[in-house]
Amino acid sequence: MDQHPGQDTNPPEYNTKQARKAGITAFVGTTIEWFDFYIYGTASALVLGPLFFPDASPAVGTLAAFATLPWDSWLVLSAEWCSVISETSSVARTP
Repeated sequence: MDQHPGQDTNPPEYNTKQARKAGITAFVGTTIEWFDFYIYGTASALVLGPLFFPDASPAVGTLAAFATLPWDSWLVLSAEWCSVISETSSVARTP
């Protein structure tokens, strides 16, 4: 008698080429995103404080520039979610 009725006993088939492509794509995307935050953080420390907060002291200007980092994170995440929503809605509309 079957231990788990309704379950398929055959193991799922994996496409190694597709898995490798997905892994490489995820690595490249993560690297680009890390580089984006690295460059933005460096620019916050060196350039954005004096550029956007010229009336503040150098320390306060740098801290204010660093305070914009969470907004960058939020904008990247919201752009990614908008992309996912757009993709899923266009797939749902495809006949």
